[in-house]
Amino acid sequence: MKSKSIFLITFLTITTITSAIEVGGHIMEDTVWNPENNPYLLIGNIFIDEGVTLTIQPGIQIKLGSALLNNNNYVNGEYFMLVGEESVAKMFWVDGSIIAEGTEQDSIIFTRDNDDLYNHWGTIYFNNTSQKSKFEHCLFEYSSLICIDFCNEAKGVVSGKVSELSIKDCTFRDNYYGIFANNNDQVEITNNTFYLQDGMNPEWLNGSYQYVEINNEDENQADILFSGNCLPDSNIVKIYNCNILMSNNILSNVILSSENYTHYYISENQILSNYTVNAYYINSIINREETYIDNNSFESDPNSSCSFYLKDGIISNNSFNNIKLSLSHPSYSETHIFSNNIVYGNRIYLYDDYQFINNVIDSCFLDSSYLVNVELNNCFLKLTGTDIAAANHIDFLNCSIFGVFDFYNLMFQNCITMENIPAQNNGGNNIQIEESALDSIYVNYYGNDFHLIEGSLAIDAGLDTTGYYYPFDLDYNTRVWDGNGNGSAIIDIGPYEYVAPALGGIQGFTYNPTTGGPVDYVLLKINNEPGEFTFSGSLGNFEFKLPAGVYDVYCERVFYDDVIEYQMEVFDGQFTVVFIPMIETVDVEKNEIISLVDDFNLTNYPNPFNPSTTITFELSAEDSENAKIEIYNLKGQKVRTLHPSPNRSLGMKSVIWNGKDSNNKAVASGIYFYKISTDKKTAMKKMLLLK
Repeated sequence: MKSKSIFLITFLTITTITSAIEVGGHIMEDTVWNPENNPYLLIGNIFIDEGVTLTIQPGIQIKLGSALLNNNNYVNGEYFMLVGEESVAKMFWVDGSIIAEGTEQDSIIFTRDNDDLYNHWGTIYFNNTSQKSKFEHCLFEYSSLICIDFCNEAKGVVSGKVSELSIKDCTFRDNYYGIFANNNDQVEITNNTFYLQDGMNPEWLNGSYQYVEINNEDENQADILFSGNCLPDSNIVKIYNCNILMSNNILSNVILSSENYTHYYISENQILSNYTVNAYYINSIINREETYIDNNSFESDPNSSCSFYLKDGIISNNSFNNIKLSLSHPSYSETHIFSNNIVYGNRIYLYDDYQFINNVIDSCFLDSSYLVNVELNNCFLKLTGTDIAAANHIDFLNCSIFGVFDFYNLMFQNCITMENIPAQNNGGNNIQIEESALDSIYVNYYGNDFHLIEGSLAIDAGLDTTGYYYPFDLDYNTRVWDGNGNGSAIIDIGPYEYVAPALGGIQGFTYNPTTGGPVDYVLLKINNEPGEFTFSGSLGNFEFKLPAGVYDVYCERVFYDDVIEYQMEVFDGQFTVVFIPMIETVDVEKNEIISLVDDFNLTNYPNPFNPSTTITFELSAEDSENAKIEIYNLKGQKVRTLHPSPNRSLGMKSVIWNGKDSNNKAVASGIYFYKISTDKKTAMKKMLLLK
């Protein structure tokens, strides 16, 4: 096959290589690369001019000129220095935008032009003027860096000053950095995998390899959604001066820090060995970030020195295994919550006015060498020792506390312990037991199951503390409950309430009404209270456990409009179901606002229905072309497409859905969405099939 060349600028010299289209120079108008010309060989640097979009279609292979990455070549600037507009290791320079959307079957590949081990290409560099760009189902391998000048080193696959960027479902393999960006506005990094296979050249000693580093140097707020990513190797994710929404990741080293007012929502992550979470800027005391950490798993080797640092916020429903917990900093005086966590091993450093509620703290050393005023309510503690400073004061209320500890400046009330509590430390109603009594109190004390058993002396033996926080125990069962059946409901001692019923709550689904599919990783907050939050999962599903009451649900996600669902009523032991439409702010391809105004007067009757329902709608003149009705299930899967009658009359129309899918098979009972769409408008509602 004859090779092809594209002359993007007149002075670029292009050589021919069999079976490749050779590219380089400036792209000065919107351009599409398609797989008919595979592979694309960068023999010169590509410059995407301001206002120009390069669209890369599925199945494209892009091979960039590469060179050996080692210290000698870097120091001498032989291959990785941009001289004029050229460098030996090739790069993209983006003043406009790139839209590279592959598919699961046909990914887009960015790779080097040869198979020499430790050869690397440069970077995809975004300049100040770049517009929103998107990478989906791409493979990035063997990128390194380009020295733009002596003060600007653009590292890794994606680097530079990114305004709006979406990176989804991509694979990063053997790159010096994955993402190294700053001065951001909105960045979405979701469902990507970062890993090393051959690793970096052992002769490359210019700094530690890192997966992701994002630093917002601008005064404007930057929002980073970092969710669903897998980063299995022991390398670093650093995010500075940004609002962070982080969920459902597998991580190792993590550093989050800020000098500005920012907020962090961190949930459902597995954070494994050899990491540090820094939620305050170590060398400064001017930061004011709000941090909310919920339902994560932190785990490390028992012999490691891994630490978790937090300045302020709410920490709830997490597990910490062999982690040093350093909670807040002595320079601050704010109140913090540490609730419903399970902590095993290592040391807990206490500062400031922390409230500990419904926690299991097992085999830990309690250290409060700084001035503190700490409350521990309804906790279970097995301590290996304590170190309490003279000016400190720590109150234990409704706690079970065992192991090795000093009584110095500790106060106990309604607690269970094996120790004889001195009068000056005794707030009243404490219960002293022998070790032999443990089996009559807990399901399996030595097996670390601290639930209460029938007849336990901890049942209904506490002093009510529910005013401190929502009334639930460590299992999210109701507090307070009449566990001994004597007609008087009193809180139990410890983190678990005996035979109490489970809370109800809100369950639901976040979806895109334009496509009918789920919207993943939406941040949802109850009554806009930041500590009561969750994220929808990869299929858009979510669940809150809540006491009976009426709640508003606030929803937000980068690249989507904020949504509020008002007045959601929750009943004891029941879940209220809500389906939340999330509207994309800007369509990436058409760069226009999506309309979701229901101009169609869309409805269906009957609803609920069995076995069929009539969907009615109204068409205007501009909507009469290409209108269709689509039916979706809760997973966002299309069940059926229905078309209006072929006549051209306007006004009210209707179609009948018989409760069957496109294969004429009856669907199951449940909630379904029906969506009407034309070329530019769409509307969606839900209906219930009951058999």
